Order: sequence, then structure tokens, then C-alpha cells
Amino acid sequence: MAGNLSAHEMEHYWYGPGRDDDRSMRFGLRLSGGGAHQSKTLMLAETSILVNLGSAENLDFRAKILEENVLGKATTSGRESVYRNLSSLYGFVNSPPLTRAFIKLAKADVKSRPLLALLVALARDPLLRETAETVVARPVGQFVQWPDLAQAIDSAHPGRFSDKMLRSLAQNCASTWTQAGHLEGRKKQRKRVDTTPAVAALAALIAAVCGFS
Repeated sequence: MAGNLSAHEMEHYWYGPGRDDDRSMRFGLRLSGGGAHQSKTLMLAETSILVNLGSAENLDFRAKILEENVLGKATTSGRESVYRNLSSLYGFVNSPPLTRAFIKLAKADVKSRPLLALLVALARDPLLRETAETVVARPVGQFVQWPDLAQAIDSAHPGRFSDKMLRSLAQNCASTWTQAGHLEGRKKQRKRVDTTPAVAALAALIAAVCGFS
């Protein structure tokens, strides 16, 4: 499980023999650093509003969020905060190929949005990625508590986070896995998710960029 893997071992878990970091970053992946889950979750409701507006090529997401306030935030600081986090998690600033593919698929298939959003979040938040194997390896019907996710993150980054920050980060990650459908309820019971052609297509595209083709 991820909690027993070192950061070096996790690198091999996520990237194939054809790994090309420059290609991955141009596509829209984030290979290192922190991410939006240090303060937010999947932000599925806000993301759906932006997806419904139109294609990435024709929209100024910065203007929509900060000037037009399409997300309905009460304060300027609230608009700026959600803009930063959505930009970090989904790439709405520069709209790289990953972001454009996500928007097109999510706009065409509303049912697939939670899993499509999760795939992009995993591609762009290295800390969320540290929790993936813990969730995916847990048998359906069993439970995944935030300490399980905290252990996975701390094992990959020993001593990087305070106990308070580690708990908040793990809880945010647990919320994201719940929004995506892999976990359910307050006790975070593992569920089986049903994929769709759109989700399979985006997963295959990301895998190819990560060197598995």
C-alpha cells in the first residue's frame, strides 16, 4: 500500500518506462510540490459551473471568476482564493491540453464529471496522488479513515507537515475521494465506481503521457 512506499517507489508507481517530464508538464501534469488539497477539496460544484460556461479556448476564466464573479463568492479575497485553488488543481490559468481535454469531456458527459475531475486532480496535485493506493487497494465495503491517508502522505514526506496540517490535508483528500464516489458517508466506506467511456479515454490519455504507451 502507499503508506509503505517511499517517495522514490511512488515515482515508479505513477510513471512508465517512456516517462518524459517535459512532455508531462507541457500536457498539464504537476510533478512535484504541494497542491490545492492543503486548503481545499475537489471543488466539484465550482468546477461544474466553469465547465458549463464553454470551451477553454474561448473563455477567460480569470475574468469570469474575479470580475464577473460567476462562482458567487461574497468577497474579493474569496474570489481570489477560489481562483488560485481552481487554477492549481485544474489548470484554468493557461489551459494546457489536460485542462482542455477535461473540459470537453466533462461538458459532454455530466455523469462522468466526478471521476474526470478526480483524474485531473490526481494529475495535478502530487499530495493527493500519495493517497491513491491506500484508497484503491482497500477492499469494497471496508473503511478508509483520514489517519490512513495521513500515514500515506507522511511516509512519502517524513516530517514535512505538522500534525495539524497533516490531519487537515488528509481530511481534504478523504473528502475528494468521497466526492468522486470511491468513498461514502462519514465513515468513508469504500465503494466500487462505474467507469464510463469518457473516464476511460481521459485515463488512457494521461497514462500515455506518463510513459505507459
